[in-house]
Amino acid sequence: VFNHGFLLRGDLYRSYGEGLASHGFVVALPTYAMSFAGVNHTELAADERFVIDRCLALDGVPSSALSGLVDESRIGAAGHSLGGKLALLEATTDDRIAAIVALDPVDGGGGPVSDDPILYPSVAPERMREIRAPLLLVGAELGGVAWFLIPCAPAADNYQRFFEAATSPAIEVTQMGAGHGQYADPGAGAMLAACAPGTVSDEWVRASAASYTTAFFLGHLAGDAEALVWLDARLADEEARGLVLVRRK
Repeated sequence: VFNHGFLLRGDLYRSYGEGLASHGFVVALPTYAMSFAGVNHTELAADERFVIDRCLALDGVPSSALSGLVDESRIGAAGHSLGGKLALLEATTDDRIAAIVALDPVDGGGGPVSDDPILYPSVAPERMREIRAPLLLVGAELGGVAWFLIPCAPAADNYQRFFEAATSPAIEVTQMGAGHGQYADPGAGAMLAACAPGTVSDEWVRASAASYTTAFFLGHLAGDAEALVWLDARLADEEARGLVLVRRK
């Protein structure tokens, strides 16, 4: 399941879904109901669980396009921005999630009552110890830069806070020069225009993040050890060239 960012749509991450599907994954790109004035992170995590439940149910329906394709022991959760937080939040209570990729996740609230623990439960650091699945966090170096009033990924709530509170195994990849909005496919319009722009190409940020995501899931969900070797080599090369910074635990 790949969760979209705040006020975005599932189809804005189609390139990630198609890339994963080309390697044999069944991918759900849901669009969740939300508005600028009202978004409930607890309910959205429950919606993510519904998507997982529905895919598993359709696996057992002979007439379904998913019949016989869904493996309940190999479920991955991913997402961008708020969607990354939702993947992590759901994983605190859903042991079926076996691997997680979060692209520049943001742990903060999304409305006028941003400190409400029911609407906006904080995951980092409070609940990260509840997550046992391997974790890949990909972050934008410029996500914490204010562009219009506030940054799209404030430093107090960003991917680094998730990594610092995570259990092992976890990988943090900082994409140097990347902006928070560069992870979505073209078409997001004004919502991501409010984020500080990157100094590197959209295509590199998006394609690299998709490659990391696919390799990580191949390794941890499909049992492809060579995919993890490839990911390690790719990250080592990019770090040597100053493109990324990597931390592991």
